[in-house]
Amino acid sequence: MYYQSVDKVKKQLTSQGFNHIADLSHQGNQNYFMQDTIHLGWNGWVAADQHIKPFLTQGYQPTNYHINNNYLSEDWQNLMPTTDNLAQFK
Repeated sequence: MYYQSVDKVKKQLTSQGFNHIADLSHQGNQNYFMQDTIHLGWNGWVAADQHIKPFLTQGYQPTNYHINNNYLSEDWQNLMPTTDNLAQFK
């Protein structure tokens, strides 16, 4: 269920044009990656820095976001994040 929820968040972001996503969901079990359930540990900050630095040092890249208000709905909130459900959601 955890990784299905990760996929749900990634679909919501990428479908609206947010393409600079650092998926660190598979690294949480490494020593010192997480300090607790919501705070990065020092290894987590190193990984985050590795993803942030290229984003900050590359030239400006114009973005084209497509905000979809359906992601604010109860339907999305309550959607079980199966592959089929995510593919069908508009």
